[in-house]
Amino acid sequence: MILGSDFKPSEFPMFRDKSRSIASAMCVPVQFRGKLFGVLNVSTGNPATPFTEDDLRVLCLLAEHTAIAVAKSRDAARIARIMQRVRRQRLRRDNRSGKAA
Repeated sequence: MILGSDFKPSEFPMFRDKSRSIASAMCVPVQFRGKLFGVLNVSTGNPATPFTEDDLRVLCLLAEHTAIAVAKSRDAARIARIMQRVRRQRLRRDNRSGKAA
């Protein structure tokens, strides 16, 4: 979602104003086998607790696991669509040949 200058907070009941400054932020790609699914972004406004290299490693692991889950989910959905198509084709074939399902 991209919000422009015509953004109206009243149209988004869960909107929270984030006009505070960002003291520390991290962004990592959510990708698997060369396919980019998105980006994880986290930030904090508290300068007393900036993100560390350990935090970045954890976020990278989270992004990696998220990407694998997304890829597996998409693969499962694709397989389900293929199986449904095969079943329909088999049913049509059986109906043409007079076989009972």
